[in-house]
Amino acid sequence: MTADYIDHAYQPHTVDGLKQMAIVLNTAFPDQYSTINEIIAQGDKVMVRMIMRGTHLGEFRGTAPTGNRIEATIYREYVIRDGQIAEHWALFDTAMLLRQIGAQLSFDNACKIKKD
Repeated sequence: MTADYIDHAYQPHTVDGLKQMAIVLNTAFPDQYSTINEIIAQGDKVMVRMIMRGTHLGEFRGTAPTGNRIEATIYREYVIRDGQIAEHWALFDTAMLLRQIGAQLSFDNACKIKKD
């Protein structure tokens, strides 16, 4: 990633936001993996459509582990500069994932990490 990397999906809008979200997802779905369905590149932009699969084995957004298998679509957009990722956006089908673990849907930002 570039030194001035901007993450438009997670908070904080730096590589730390991306790392924190990865920790949240890896804690809740430790066996998770993603399958890339499509990659489209044009100029300095790359779009990726993928499916994340895993098992709900840790708390996620206030929902205790259920052991349920999950499958959710993720779209990612990147801006590439000098062979490195300069910017990142993500669209994660959180509503589908929450239904699969029996969680209540809310209007909270799914990508915002709550600090205790």
